[in-house]
Amino acid sequence: MMYSSLFDRRTPEFPTIPDVTLHDPQNRRIKVITVGAGVAGILSSYNIQKNCENVDHVVYEKNADIGGTWFENHYPGCACDVPSHAYAYHFAPNPDWPRYLSKREDIWSYLDRVCRIFDLRKCMRFNVHVIGAFWDEDLGQWRIKLRRQEHDGRVGEWEDICDVFLYCTGILNNWTWPGIEGLSSFKGRTIHTARWPEEYQEHQWKGGRVVVIGSGASSLQVVPSMQPHVGKMDIFVRTGVWFAPLVDELPEEYLYSPEEIEIFRRDPEKLIEHIKLMDSQLNKQWPVFFVGSEAQTFIREKIAERMAQLVQDEHLLKDECIKP
Repeated sequence: MMYSSLFDRRTPEFPTIPDVTLHDPQNRRIKVITVGAGVAGILSSYNIQKNCENVDHVVYEKNADIGGTWFENHYPGCACDVPSHAYAYHFAPNPDWPRYLSKREDIWSYLDRVCRIFDLRKCMRFNVHVIGAFWDEDLGQWRIKLRRQEHDGRVGEWEDICDVFLYCTGILNNWTWPGIEGLSSFKGRTIHTARWPEEYQEHQWKGGRVVVIGSGASSLQVVPSMQPHVGKMDIFVRTGVWFAPLVDELPEEYLYSPEEIEIFRRDPEKLIEHIKLMDSQLNKQWPVFFVGSEAQTFIREKIAERMAQLVQDEHLLKDECIKP
């Protein structure tokens, strides 16, 4: 004979056990502090707001607004090297990306829109530097030291306490000047792309002589943006660079047409299908990163063929760019 349980016989008028036991000290609200309101900090704000009802959350950001690297960088050609539709939150797919590889302005506008729609700025405190984080064994909590410069120039320091400390500062803004002899005594203007003056626009450097040091991501963007407009440009490169397409379907300079954007707006399934295509193309590149693998050898040959078409200087191609 089978016996039904008490819960099987329960009717709506029966009392239920509450999810939270009264006076249980483990039910206390917890405090979470996040440092950084860039892409990761915005994501943590959304997730905590959506999923954690018993949490007080504060985000401390050293800049005047959200965005992290997309707030700080202003150099010519600043853009993302990840396909736009793959560079978005899963909870906020964006049908309005104007380009396959979006510019800095497009990305910041997207992040701003996410924060406005989900009201995420309410937990953020701007122009606040986190200058220290120390675990207090007696309290069982983090002590976070904070600093802010007021509008009148005064500097205030104080301390906040939390149970969970999330580190969302990223790795893209810890820049340094290269150790080049004579750099400090150079009579011309020296600019690091990570601190490009926002007011230094094309009309000020157009027609001038420019030297670029380095072949990193910012160099690959700033050089083609400035070169057609300057009088002379020299580039000093320590390490050769491989130029590889990200996905097969779209060229890197591809612009989404108004018709395509309208389709993405009207048909969410089409938008998700396109996002998954971008993700799939990127994920399939994983075997390429295994040294000596068949996939890596095959892709290397294909990229070398493409670079031979792009780089017409035989010496530059063989001796500097394509190396064993």
